[in-house]
Amino acid sequence: MASASEKKTKTGPKEPETDGTYLHIDHVIWLVNDFAKDERVAWLFNNENRQALKISGLLFLAVYLIFGHLAQLISNLVGFLYPAYCSVKALESSTKADDTKWLTYWVVFATFSLIDTFSGFILSWLPFYWLAKVLFLVWCFSSSDFNGSTVIYNKVILPFFKKHEKKIDSAMGRVDRVVASASREAEKITENIRTDL
Repeated sequence: MASASEKKTKTGPKEPETDGTYLHIDHVIWLVNDFAKDERVAWLFNNENRQALKISGLLFLAVYLIFGHLAQLISNLVGFLYPAYCSVKALESSTKADDTKWLTYWVVFATFSLIDTFSGFILSWLPFYWLAKVLFLVWCFSSSDFNGSTVIYNKVILPFFKKHEKKIDSAMGRVDRVVASASREAEKITENIRTDL
């Protein structure tokens, strides 16, 4: 019997070698490429059908967000992965505009996450909740002029902050003092433990 490294398929190169304990990413890429070259499905991937394939994928995702078991995970990944990637790119760029855009997104995302923590359990029972959440998050990080995070920040968060700024500053000052005090106590305890050893 031929080993995995000696096998060849009709449609593509030989399968990559693995140690058999787990699936390597090279193996997954080989399987996808081999599948895409199969004559029976190759028509799906030609230029004429790409738009239909994208629409079908988005439709599948939308239906899955309504009925799927991992809808919460998918919605959280949508709201975090792409914006985190763009935030790192923005931090590494020399312009300030993209930093402001992504910082605004994270302020809105944090506010939404706080609200979602308390109301999400109830709302998650609604059939279209996860789909609506994903659409909301995509609107918040979209690059359009009517960007959701900019609108929400300017119309809701900033006016609320300005109206209650003195109270918020006072509360944050108390929090800073408590954190500083706890930090000093932790340092003392750490030092006592270190001297006892």
